[in-house]
Formats: sequence, structure tokens, C-alpha cells
Amino acid sequence: MNMEAQWVNRCQRGSLPFFPGRLRSDGHADTLREMVLSTARHVDLDGLHEHVDLQFLAIYVSEEAKGNLAYAEERKLLSAAKEILAKREDTLFSVHEGLDLGKIGQGRTGVVLAMENCASFDGDLSRVEAYYQDGYRSFGLTWNHANCIGGGVAAPETGLTPFGRGAVKSLLRLPVLVDLAHAGEKLFYDVLQLGEKPPFYSHGCCYGRFPHRRNLKDEQMKALAAAGGLFGLTFCKHFLGDGEVGIDDVMNHLVYAADLIGVAALCFGTDFDGTDLPRGIEGPQDWPKIEEAMVGRGFLPHEIDAICGENLLRFTAAAFAARGG
Repeated sequence: MNMEAQWVNRCQRGSLPFFPGRLRSDGHADTLREMVLSTARHVDLDGLHEHVDLQFLAIYVSEEAKGNLAYAEERKLLSAAKEILAKREDTLFSVHEGLDLGKIGQGRTGVVLAMENCASFDGDLSRVEAYYQDGYRSFGLTWNHANCIGGGVAAPETGLTPFGRGAVKSLLRLPVLVDLAHAGEKLFYDVLQLGEKPPFYSHGCCYGRFPHRRNLKDEQMKALAAAGGLFGLTFCKHFLGDGEVGIDDVMNHLVYAADLIGVAALCFGTDFDGTDLPRGIEGPQDWPKIEEAMVGRGFLPHEIDAICGENLLRFTAAAFAARGG
């Protein structure tokens, strides 16, 4: 049995009060930035350990910030975010390497620090290693528009820039995740064609179910899965459908994705504190509603275990174990 499988098996017993046998992992939330700038709406970090075992927390760099301004904003946000996490070591711990994942299931939430929008790289390749040393372990290449890396969903014909190609190749040599959420279609395929590591898509929904520009088309979802990647279904109501949407709409996208690319390629990336939520979901305390809805849609217990937690844990462990030359 490999190390990644051992971690998953160890965590299967769970540490949570509602479904004590189930691990829960969330591939994207914006709570840290919201806490720095205002008050988080959805996630109470002090109580997160009661609901989630592994949490990706993003530091989003404003799309309006360019060059040195983007770098200055990222520095300020990171410093404040680290202070927030340091005050909560009784309930949270930082995940920097694979061995840290072995602490999951012992009552605290493991936190993976993610960058959302790599505009702060600002053409400087040395920042790849510097950001790694700062503790970032997942990198969302763009937000909706183009930056120094390439094009977001508002610039779908813009692929990797020359700098972006070098930056992504450098990231792929590190034990980190490269996140294609928000990436434009050309950039998406450019990164897949590099073929050096399975790609991550932390938060989005299915274009084939609802044609929003932030949702992945069927061909993209199949390509992601074929590359060994992981698709994080989000709770953003604007990506789920028109009008008033609820948990049933989340399930519609989940069933669609499972039928298209299989359970093994799926996880959740809630986007808590970064979006408006569907009716019936207010925060991590509502995970049981999602799990109960999955039962109602015919997902088997081992499939629920995989999508709600094990797939993302295993994927993260594999990414952290891989460091290229």
C-alpha cells in the first residue's frame, strides 16, 4: 500500500460529529481574504474543525491590481492571513508537505494555502520558489481576465504567455497543485498539453448542464479526467442555473459530472465566502444536507466518501509527493 493510500485509510474513521466515519475536504474557500478585508459570511474558522478535515483557503489578488500593485496586495494579504491562522493553532494546522496530511482525522482542520490569480508574479520567475517558501501549495493561474500568465474566461483565445509557460513549468516541478479554475479555454488546453502533472480545477460547474462562462465544457471535463485531473464542483448559485437555485441544482450538476467523467475525478470546491450560495446552503454546517441529497440521488456510500473527501486528499497527497527536476 502506498503512502497516499495509507493516509486515506487512516482518515476514513473521520473526526467529525455528524458523519463520524467520513472525511470531508473542500478545494476552495475565500474566507481568509474576507476576514482580512471585512467579515466572512459563510465560514467561522474557529468552528471549522467541527465540519471539515481538509480545507483549501485562497488568497485572491484583485483583478484590478497589476504589476507591483498586485505584488504589494498579495504581500499584505498573506501577512494578515498568516496572523489569522497562527491564532487558531488549536483547531487548524497548515499543510506544507505530504507528512502533514497524516495529522488529518485528529480533530483539527488541515489548511492548504492557495493563491488565486497569479498576477503578482509580475514577470519574475524567482517568485515561483519564493511563493513556495511562503507556504503556498496551490496556484490558481488567472482570474477572469488575462494576466502575466495567460487568459482567463473573459479572454478565452489567450493561451499561456511566454512568461506564463516558464512559470507554469516551474510550478509543475514543485510539489504543488496548479489550479485551472477561471482559466480561459486556450490557457486550459495549453497547460494540459504540458502534461507534466495531473491538473486541478478547484471550483466550477458543468457547462453542459448550464452554459455559464465559468463552467467547463464536456470536452474540457473529459480532457481533465483523461489527464488524471480532479474537478471541484462549486456551490456558486450563478453557475448552477437561472433564478432561484437550491441543493437539487447542485445535485443535477454532480450527477451530470459523475455520468460524464466518473466519481474518481470529482470533489467539492465550495467557494464559501467568495460567492452567493444556493438556497439551503449557508456554510460548512450544511455538509450533511449535501451528503443526504447525494444518498437521495443514488450515490453509494463509498462514492460519497470519495467525492466528499477522499479524492481531494489522495490527489493532494500525490501532488505533494511529486517534485520534478
